[in-house]
Amino acid sequence: MYVVAIPTVLDSYRGYFYFKQFISINLFLYLLPLLMIVEFDTMSIRKLMKLSYSLSMLYVCIAIPIFYVSQKMFFSESLISLLGGAGLVLMTLPYHDTKKSRLVMFAVVLGIVLMMLLGRRNKVLYLSSMLFFAGLLNMFGSSTLKTKKKFRGVFVILALGCFLGLVIFSSSFEFFFSRVDTGMDSREGIIELFMLDFNTTPNDWIFGRGIYGEFNGGILATNEDTGMRDGIENGYLNIILKGGGIWLVLLILLSLKSVYLGLFKSNNKLCKGFAFIIVVYYIDMIGFGIATISLGYMMVFIAISICCNKQFRRLTDEDLMYKIGLE
Repeated sequence: MYVVAIPTVLDSYRGYFYFKQFISINLFLYLLPLLMIVEFDTMSIRKLMKLSYSLSMLYVCIAIPIFYVSQKMFFSESLISLLGGAGLVLMTLPYHDTKKSRLVMFAVVLGIVLMMLLGRRNKVLYLSSMLFFAGLLNMFGSSTLKTKKKFRGVFVILALGCFLGLVIFSSSFEFFFSRVDTGMDSREGIIELFMLDFNTTPNDWIFGRGIYGEFNGGILATNEDTGMRDGIENGYLNIILKGGGIWLVLLILLSLKSVYLGLFKSNNKLCKGFAFIIVVYYIDMIGFGIATISLGYMMVFIAISICCNKQFRRLTDEDLMYKIGLE
């Protein structure tokens, strides 16, 4: 992927625009999957928990004011990246102080509501999936911690609150539901253009077109001079565009192994929670889920590392509660 990009990086176009972009963003972005081979310890995960909680609280403080000031602008939507680590806290709720757990849960619900008001289907799917799997894990997952009943009540109250909110304020969510009804119709055109372009050079399905890969975007082109488009709003196709089927297949195989080990070969909620984070990533890629420099994207590769780590899988919930829990 990097080798194919060399001619573009060295192009003098607009004062070496691509070179500047490469050293400031893309060099780092496409190295993030190497987090899979990093050996993390409990201190690192504790710091990750604290960071995730702090960013979630920052979202709670600024999301509503910014939503009302610029609710139809990109900035309001992009704030949702602050909740990229909230899923990890939700998956391991019994480890943490009850008040902090509920605040993170509130942050996620707030994010879902605001994204529904903005009609952002992919963001709602991502956060709802995190909430769903967290509820599944904490209410029905096996655990040596005696906290199941307490958190079952929290999730039931949360579900009832969401249902009542949807009923009472249903008119405010009409835009979101109208967009849900359209399904993938809004993206069928660009996906068809992608398929047609790649079919002209079949090898690109295997090897991709590098980190600056483009395809014929028609009227949806991002480069008006060439008629090409540098990305597609589907995680699977975007991976093929940049790294081909080789990258996609390898990533899926590693992920399947990690999910299996995390769910069925571990003794704790941390590994099972990380396994679900990987699952949510593949759900998210259906509607969007493209590579970004965000905590949520980094979390996927951290999850693969943790699930493949025997030492972490052997730890009990009691051990982890004291080592990584939010107090």
